[in-house]
Amino acid sequence: MKSHLPGWSETRMYTRERKLMEKEHVLTTSAMRRRLPCVLWNREQHSNEAAAPLASTARAKTIAEKQLQS
Repeated sequence: MKSHLPGWSETRMYTRERKLMEKEHVLTTSAMRRRLPCVLWNREQHSNEAAAPLASTARAKTIAEKQLQS
């Protein structure tokens, strides 16, 4: 039982928070990776937008919305 040591609870909280943040980060990046290919290659396969790298996820979102509307 280490709980009586000074500073133990703080380090434990820190590691728990860090693990949660890492998990969230991994989840968001994998979701983005899953979404990017269809955004890039669905309709604009031969256009300039497909060749240009996406500046941000906001831009990717607008492209996806355009695809849904058309």
